[in-house]
Amino acid sequence: MEYTHSLVYLRKDKQMCLAQKKRGFGAGYWNGYGGKIEMDETPKQSAVREVREESSVTVNKQNLSHVANLKFYFVDGAEVNVAAYIATKWEGEPWETEEMTPRWFSISDLPYEAMWESDCEWLPKILSGKKVVGEVYFEADDTTVASCDVKVVETL
Repeated sequence: MEYTHSLVYLRKDKQMCLAQKKRGFGAGYWNGYGGKIEMDETPKQSAVREVREESSVTVNKQNLSHVANLKFYFVDGAEVNVAAYIATKWEGEPWETEEMTPRWFSISDLPYEAMWESDCEWLPKILSGKKVVGEVYFEADDTTVASCDVKVVETL
């Protein structure tokens, strides 16, 4: 799969830092840090850059654990192919940027009602230590899930 986006979740013990997007596509949703992979980047390089830009935290690519390959399909034909990672080691503490407002949540009490609708299908699996591949198809409103197929896999 050719990735178009990276996504990183910062995890510390039984807590995870989510960030609420302040503008643009997905504004208002709690999510991990990430975005588009630039032409000269690998997915991990993109993940490191996006975390730094959106949170001021420095993650080394060696500390990124690849946990999911996700494909999101939209009615207009857009397709987003995501390499998702969990980081448990980094430098600094997340702070608010122009793009994102961070907050720590207990993993047992994540705000799924304020996250992308499909997150509840795959995020608990990766938080329990599994790796997943998934395909999510959205309705015309770009937020309602038409169908979601997530499978646990041994390797990515």
